[in-house]
Amino acid sequence: MKFLFQLFLCGSLLFLGINFTACESSPKIVKQTDTTAKEYTSAYTCPMKCVGSGSDKPGTCPACKMDYTLNETKAATPAHDHSGHDHGSHEGHNH
Repeated sequence: MKFLFQLFLCGSLLFLGINFTACESSPKIVKQTDTTAKEYTSAYTCPMKCVGSGSDKPGTCPACKMDYTLNETKAATPAHDHSGHDHGSHEGHNH
């Protein structure tokens, strides 16, 4: 009976030790809350809005490895358009 208890105790300690050390090596995924950061303003963004994510090209998030998605708010923002007005009236605005 004493042998079974020692075996159970050693197995439990080994199990807990593996679990705690495995948690420390996993990447830290932190969600960005600043909506002016590149996680929100890039053309392609991480669905989880991880810190350090976002790109002008398709790819994957370095933190959570999810595929970037097209940032609909960035795609819907029209570019600066010069049609319909005189280009000569831009003082200090070179094109």
